[in-house]
Amino acid sequence: MSCSSLEEIIRGDTVKIELTLSDHGAPFNVGGDKLYFTLKSSQTDVDAAAALQYIYTIPSNPETAVGIVKFSIPATSTATVIPGTYYYDLQWKHNATPNIVTGK
Repeated sequence: MSCSSLEEIIRGDTVKIELTLSDHGAPFNVGGDKLYFTLKSSQTDVDAAAALQYIYTIPSNPETAVGIVKFSIPATSTATVIPGTYYYDLQWKHNATPNIVTGK
């Protein structure tokens, strides 16, 4: 899984994310799968304590048929995030099996 940069998220802005999901480098149909984006103060925080959690259901279309996903976290979701340094994780669930990417 590759992801666009998440170096800076500005409170109250819409965050655009583009991912390419694959199966060992091969294009993979991800239509109908779900993405879970979670922003936390500490890597050990439980999801319920997250500063931001956003769930996106991937639509079925020609791009997602080859693993390309483009989505936005709306400004209304980022508006309440207190400025600071956070950890994020991004889970892709295909057939209820999570694949997790983390970062800071």
